[in-house]
This record gives sequence, structure tokens and C-alpha cells, in this order.
Amino acid sequence: MSPIPTVNAGRGEAIAGRALDKQWMERVARAGILSRAVNYMVLAILVTAVLLGRSNKEVDRRGAVEGIAGAPLGRTLLVLLCMGFVAYIAWQLLRAVASRRDQGPAANTGRRALAVGTAVVYAAFLVTTVRVLVGSSTQSPQNDQDSLTARLLGASGGRLLVVLAGAAIIIVGLVLVGYAASRKFETLLDTSSMGRSMRRAAAVLGIAGQAARGLVFVIVGGFVLSAGISADAAQSKGLDASLKTLAAQRFGALMLSVVALGFLAFGLYSLIDARYRDDFTR
Repeated sequence: MSPIPTVNAGRGEAIAGRALDKQWMERVARAGILSRAVNYMVLAILVTAVLLGRSNKEVDRRGAVEGIAGAPLGRTLLVLLCMGFVAYIAWQLLRAVASRRDQGPAANTGRRALAVGTAVVYAAFLVTTVRVLVGSSTQSPQNDQDSLTARLLGASGGRLLVVLAGAAIIIVGLVLVGYAASRKFETLLDTSSMGRSMRRAAAVLGIAGQAARGLVFVIVGGFVLSAGISADAAQSKGLDASLKTLAAQRFGALMLSVVALGFLAFGLYSLIDARYRDDFTR
């Protein structure tokens, strides 16, 4: 009589790991990365519009989606973008389930937490895109953030939570800047199949794009931190309000130019990432 196989906690991880090795899952991941590329390039256009004083849309997920909707074949593009976001979310959730044997428990936990957080962010993009596609009204992310910050500040211990949230966002931004400087993103790519000029482009665009994302996190986190310290929810600003406030400062135009170029760089890097990535578990 053959022994009954034991079901253990690692079975789900093994299944996810095998799924990530399959060609179909690679295609899902690449489709998701392409949607990320489109998202950041549209954001770059919106930031440029703020810089030129011609923006009538918010520089956030709703503004990006509405910008696409207003383009030729906009609805078709939104459908494709929805499919890409679904693919990206599915990939991130599989990353969260899969375990890497070359990483310790702490590293695996951190990687999983990052994957889940990324999935949540892109789920918000997906919901916004679907609402715009079906013509449903969507509330500004800034209004959502103001409401949440106000509720937290009014709760017991909420002020401390807002301060900690702002500090955490700043830390994430600094980590992204460090990640850009370390060029660790290059380890995700199959550089052996890239020409010299493509490797150079991936390095430059990756550094610029990741650093710009880090800068934006630091700026937004700084406003959230200020809201917690001053106990004023109006001080908490999302991406749109942060960049528009920045535009009014002395060196605002320069900073917005850096952000716009950085977002464009990350969008272009994402195109390279979609083509040459060979590690889908990190």
C-alpha cells in the first residue's frame, strides 16, 4: 500500500513557483509590466502639463486614466490597460506566495510584503480604470487621502500613526533612491542577450526612473509627516497636490522637470524590463 502524501504549508509555494516557471506566466508578467510602462509615461505627460501650467487633470491614477480615455481609441486602450493591470496584480500575488530558496526568512517576508503592497496599489489603478471605462464617477485620490488623514487625526493615537505613515513613506522613497544607486535592478534582466547600447540605456533609464520615484515618495511623505506634526489634515497631500505645491516654489520648475523626466525614464525602462526580464520571482 503506497503511503499517503503529506500536505504541507509549502505546497502552495511550490505550485506558485512552478507556475512562475511556465512560459504563460512569463507572458502575464510581461503584459503587466507593459501596463506599468504606459501608466508612468502618461504620468510624465501630466507632470509636464503641470510644469507648463496647462493641466486640467489631476496628476494621479484618475488623471492618468482620464488622459488615456481622451486619446484616440481611448476606450480600447483602457480595456487593454485593464487587462495589463489584472496581469500585473496576478503576477505580484504569485510572487507573494512563492518562496525563494536563495533568500532567508526575513528577505522572503520583505519581498512578499512588497509584492502584496504593489498588488494593492495596482488594484486601485484597476478599479479607477474600470470606473472611468463604464462612466462611473470617481472620487479624487486627494479627497480620499484628506478624509483618511482627518479621521486618523481625530482618533486616539491617530496623530502618531500619521507621523509614522509619513516617515514610512519617506523611508520607502530613500530605499528606492538607494536601489537606483546600487543598480540592483540590472540583476533582474537578461543582460547577456542585450547589446552594449541597450545595457547602457537600461542602466541610465533605470537609475533615473527609480530615483525619480524615490524623490516623489519623499515629497509626498514629507507632506504627510507635516500633517501629523501640525495635526492639520490639509497639510497631507497626494501626488497631484504635492507636485502642484512644488510648482509654486522657487525651484519648483526644476524639480517638476526632474520628476517628469524621471517618470518618462521609468516608463521607458519598463519597456526594456518587459522585454528582457528573466527573473519573475523578485
